[in-house]
Amino acid sequence: MMMKLAVVRIRGSVNVPKKVRGVMDQLGLERPNNVVLIDDNETYLGMLQSVRHLVTYGPPSQGVVDMLLRKRGEVRGLGRLTNRYMSDKTTFRSITAFAEALHQGKASLNDVPQLKRTFRCSPPSKGYRNVKKGVEDGGALGNRGGAIDLLLKQMI
Repeated sequence: MMMKLAVVRIRGSVNVPKKVRGVMDQLGLERPNNVVLIDDNETYLGMLQSVRHLVTYGPPSQGVVDMLLRKRGEVRGLGRLTNRYMSDKTTFRSITAFAEALHQGKASLNDVPQLKRTFRCSPPSKGYRNVKKGVEDGGALGNRGGAIDLLLKQMI
């Protein structure tokens, strides 16, 4: 079973080396407050290690994945992701069924044709704590584990 990680870009790209900016583009995090869902494997963890001073991440719950897809999921050329689009274009009957399969590692974002893999979110209500410190130092950067759900709910 492949676990998913939600990665949130917190900081911009001013004074960021070109190589690190390239990794951010590969992840699909082109601007602050963008969120992507990635697999929890060595390749992605290595990429996260090189951009850890710009992002926060953690494993989201199934409910938060469902909310993210429902409220922020976009289909190229059509706008918002809908249950009707899911039942017409995929083997999943609803967004909730897809979120469940995604959370369990039985599906990937590529299973939905034309789905944008980057979710554009608003800044969290009440803001980030400190964008220059890690989570363990009372800031907003790095691995926050299950607490990612709270941040994502504030941003969706």
